[in-house]
Amino acid sequence: MRIYPPAYGIARSAARDTEIGGFPVREGETVVISQWLFHRDGRFFKDPLRFDPDRFLPEREARILKYAYLPFGGGRRICIGNHFALTEGQIILETIARRFTMEPASSRSLRFEPMITLRPKGPVPVI
Repeated sequence: MRIYPPAYGIARSAARDTEIGGFPVREGETVVISQWLFHRDGRFFKDPLRFDPDRFLPEREARILKYAYLPFGGGRRICIGNHFALTEGQIILETIARRFTMEPASSRSLRFEPMITLRPKGPVPVI
């Protein structure tokens, strides 16, 4: 969800003239936010490309900046299915992990197909 967020970018229209990071944004212009980029940013996550589920233990998660991690968007427009998706994902992962041990079938890097959501391009072979 952090390294490969399903929603890898969010676009919003500016409701009024403003400035973001020193750049002027005029009312009606589109601003694109890339979770793919800032979820991998060392300013927000130590060793950002390493898979570390312990980052999200309650005591460590509290130190993550509010909008540094948002696989389902944030604020008033956060995905209404985010809690369902996280719960569903945990149940599916636990069900599979209880019965199987999986590892990649090759060292080939994954390629991605960025559509509405991010997905692997082609199969993901595992043993």
